[in-house]
Amino acid sequence: MLLKALHGCMELRQVSLEGNPVAQEPQLLSHLISVLPHLDSVDDQPLYHPLPEKKYELPDLVTSSPVYQLCKRQLLEQDNMNKLHTETLNKTARAISQRTREFMETKVEQRKQFECLLIQHVKQQEELGQRSVRGPFEEKKMTQPAQECPLSEDTDRQVSAATVIQAGWRGRVTRTRVTAMHRAAVILQARWRGVLARRSLALMREQRRKFIWAATVIQAMYRGYWVRCKLRQVMQHAKYVSDEENSLEEDIDLNMNEEVC
Repeated sequence: MLLKALHGCMELRQVSLEGNPVAQEPQLLSHLISVLPHLDSVDDQPLYHPLPEKKYELPDLVTSSPVYQLCKRQLLEQDNMNKLHTETLNKTARAISQRTREFMETKVEQRKQFECLLIQHVKQQEELGQRSVRGPFEEKKMTQPAQECPLSEDTDRQVSAATVIQAGWRGRVTRTRVTAMHRAAVILQARWRGVLARRSLALMREQRRKFIWAATVIQAMYRGYWVRCKLRQVMQHAKYVSDEENSLEEDIDLNMNEEVC
């Protein structure tokens, strides 16, 4: 009866069933969610509507492509190997306190097998990428079961060579960076010294210009002073000359040969 009454309340968001005997029904919540799509809370308890599962179907063109089949087979192989490793570890972990070394050796061996499987998958993808797009698809090569290929000496040598190459490359990068920093420091020091030298030279030129200007002013003032003293002597001498001797026969020496009085 309650569900029939709620059919007309599609927009209802909150329901309070506190004290109602209907609340004891175990399937009541699912029925309420099916009847009220916008229901948010029941008795002040928030509800979380499960999202419907969406199923996507890939087109036949995608599922029939070699890339899709390769990826699907590789994922299946990885899942199978993970399941096998999990079962092996579960069996070994029962007596982990007595056989810790065996457990760790098993873990390392599984790790090597998984790395080998990944290497094989990468090679298959490279072979697939090198093949022509228009070429026929060979099902035999793509459906070969994964084989256990433990790490050989060649793989160890490749790992060692890669480690040496990486170490050499890092050393080269470090040396290049140090050389560049040293060169930059030398350039900065040289430019700074040049700036200091130009500043000191400009200061010396300015001081020399001021010295020359001061010397010129002093010389001009001294010459004027000497001329005024000489004229004062001439004027004093002229006062004692008689009226008949109006013309001065002697010349005034303005060459500063006599001492200034």
